[in-house]
Amino acid sequence: NAGECDWTMPTGFLDPLSASLNCPDDSLAYEIVAPSGTTDGSGVVPGGTIFELGTSIVTYTLFTPTDTISCSVTINVEDQEAPEINPALCFTTFFENTDPGECFYTLTGDYSFGGILDLLTDNCDPLIELDIQTIIENSDGSIDIYPGITFSHQLGLGVSRATVIVTDQSGNSSTCTSTFVVD
Repeated sequence: NAGECDWTMPTGFLDPLSASLNCPDDSLAYEIVAPSGTTDGSGVVPGGTIFELGTSIVTYTLFTPTDTISCSVTINVEDQEAPEINPALCFTTFFENTDPGECFYTLTGDYSFGGILDLLTDNCDPLIELDIQTIIENSDGSIDIYPGITFSHQLGLGVSRATVIVTDQSGNSSTCTSTFVVD
């Protein structure tokens, strides 16, 4: 499901073909073994059943007066959506004055709660579990890398770039670059 961290099964998706529709003594049961636990039921897995991130195994068992037949299906729900970075951070040029009495501007980033976390979102992972790296390409050509949710960096006079890379626990990444002009 787009924007979610699960999959909702459509009605009829896992209905087993049954040659026993006209056999009143036959019964069908299912078991779903999911990452968070097991669910049992009779008949078919109902449409609208939500499968969570990870691997779930659906096992149908047909009980007849003379036999028991089982069949399993594996459902893999994967996170293939990258975290989102608010466009307000991306591809923007900021014009900054130097700090009072200095020849640099202090750029601070705070991706923690109370900081700018509302500018980052992910469909599956809590924001605190995102891997955040800020790469500063300084006006003198040097590069500084800040892993984690906070940083403070002195940008010298001229043009510098700050690139934020956000990666979720499934390895999906988003990148955003802003330009800073300090004079």
